[in-house]
Amino acid sequence: MRPRLDALLRSTTFRLAIVQAGVVLAFVVGLLLYVYLETAGQLIRDSDVLADQEYASLERAYAEGGIRRLNQEVVERAARPGPLLYVLAESSGAIITGDFQQLPALPGEAAERVDFNFDRADDNGSPKRGRARGREGRLLGGPILLVARDLGDTAVIAGRITRALWTVAIIGIGLSVVSGLLAAWQASRRAEALANTARDVMAGDLTRRAPVSGLGDEFDVLAESLNAMLDRIEQLMHATRTAGDSIAHDLRSPLTRFRQKLEVALEAPPNSDADREALRKAVDEADRLHEMFNAIMRLARVEATG
Repeated sequence: MRPRLDALLRSTTFRLAIVQAGVVLAFVVGLLLYVYLETAGQLIRDSDVLADQEYASLERAYAEGGIRRLNQEVVERAARPGPLLYVLAESSGAIITGDFQQLPALPGEAAERVDFNFDRADDNGSPKRGRARGREGRLLGGPILLVARDLGDTAVIAGRITRALWTVAIIGIGLSVVSGLLAAWQASRRAEALANTARDVMAGDLTRRAPVSGLGDEFDVLAESLNAMLDRIEQLMHATRTAGDSIAHDLRSPLTRFRQKLEVALEAPPNSDADREALRKAVDEADRLHEMFNAIMRLARVEATG
């Protein structure tokens, strides 16, 4: 009989495989968190600090020199090579100068954190999709200033690493579950073979033996122990049958003599002396039978304690 699916799912082997899959998932999630904190997370933190510093610096320039000074600073800083991106716009959102032709969004009264995608031309003039993070706000209720850092290839690499780890996690969990099912199925087959052997023995087939695969695993150890027990039981049953035959043979003769003497006494004419002699002989035969039964009981107790 093939092991059923519900039996496989309840097996200890499959449960261990599920635990293993959970451990793999927990490890990969922890690894993902670590990779994120050490790559994209650290990049975002550095970007926030740098953008805040630049925004504060330009905010001071506007407070000291007005829109002209601010425009000059934005133009100069935007022309420098580096990861920082700048946009200066009127309060309505119309672009004055900077790296973009439009703002990602109009800010409120207070400066706020922005995280957005943008399109820029690469060194060959081809459009390139990028991602930036920074600060955007209105300076003293007037012009809009955006300072952001181009996250560049680091964010792409972190994303690829994250996707690769998730892929490995999914594959690892799938392999754990599949291997658990296979191991549970194999273990259930071995356990079913042992159960079939036990059922056949209970049905009366004492010659039945559990199969041994030769792998030397715990199932082989159990099968060998079961077979040794069945060998011992078969030997005891054989000895019991032999002893029973011997007892029956030994009891047949005294019982036959006992019956014959009683029949002879019944067939003879009534005679008190002869009848008493026949009864005495019958009692003697009964005593011998009683002694024989006592000897058999003593032998059984000795074998039981041995």
